[in-house]
Amino acid sequence: MDRFGFYKDMYEREIERTSELNERLTLPVSLVSAIGAGIYYLFTQYLSFEFEIKNETIFFYIFLSLSVVCIIWAIFMLIRSYVWKYNYYYLPYVSDLEEYFRELQEFYKDENGITEKDYEEYLIRKLAQATDHNTKLNEVKARNLLQAKRSIVFSLLLIIFALIPFVFTFVKSNQNLDSMKVEIVNKNLPIYFENEIKLNPQKETLKVELIQLSKEQRHDSIATRKTK
Repeated sequence: MDRFGFYKDMYEREIERTSELNERLTLPVSLVSAIGAGIYYLFTQYLSFEFEIKNETIFFYIFLSLSVVCIIWAIFMLIRSYVWKYNYYYLPYVSDLEEYFRELQEFYKDENGITEKDYEEYLIRKLAQATDHNTKLNEVKARNLLQAKRSIVFSLLLIIFALIPFVFTFVKSNQNLDSMKVEIVNKNLPIYFENEIKLNPQKETLKVELIQLSKEQRHDSIATRKTK
């Protein structure tokens, strides 16, 4: 069995695995950004509805709050997966390895066979130590990344649940808007409607503009209607 070749392959495999784990962070980070924007949109839109505090409102805020908790936890685990303290071990610089080999040559002098064997054992020890340490770090990073992905999935499910009371409140708010009526309190006031009803889409309220006309203006208005 080629011990040196085996440990060398294991060492290179963990280095490649480290790069793969770092590349897997792109999609979760994008999903977290999209989910955060979706939560903000639902929250701001819900505040613009005309609603009373009822069961659907309570459920909406519960689901949305839990979704926020999940996304915060996902962000925390992504940070732990990427910028946490991961001190990977690598082989020494080539110049240091060459210097160590020359020291072995001077120590063993003309016994080249022993020098080569001792130098190979030294490399195997270094490879084994680095591989073992890097494997443990990659396992921690993979576990943190898995928890982040699970939190993202739970957050998405909670947003879907929050959409149910959101849509219900949206429909109910529009129905209440359609059933609004305008009442004139002072019926003796000689008034006419101008631009009768205006809808403010931001606040979803009705505004009626009333103007008081003088007798001459009322007569002119009536005469104009008759001529038409």
